[in-house]
Amino acid sequence: MPEIVTKHPDIVLQLLKDAGIKCGQGEKQQILRSCPKESFCALPTGELCVFGVKNIASMTQMTAADFTGAPREISMLDWPNAVLIVVVFILGMLVGRIKRRKINR
Repeated sequence: MPEIVTKHPDIVLQLLKDAGIKCGQGEKQQILRSCPKESFCALPTGELCVFGVKNIASMTQMTAADFTGAPREISMLDWPNAVLIVVVFILGMLVGRIKRRKINR
């Protein structure tokens, strides 16, 4: 379910309320459990959490890197991909060397 960031969270919440969406009314939070109750909106098809710019740090789906465009940190899950690339590179060099020896004979 989406988290929304806006410079004017009060206006967005009011617009959603005006559209008949239940916001800040203590609705049951099934997915966005860490969303502040006053920022939580329950729709028939899902949930929304409206954050102001000052509350970005408490978001759970986005990090500072998402806002700055900075490259994300490399996690341990990325290491298998890096190892695979190195293995394929080494195999390519070995195959190239073997082919070159056969051609030079």
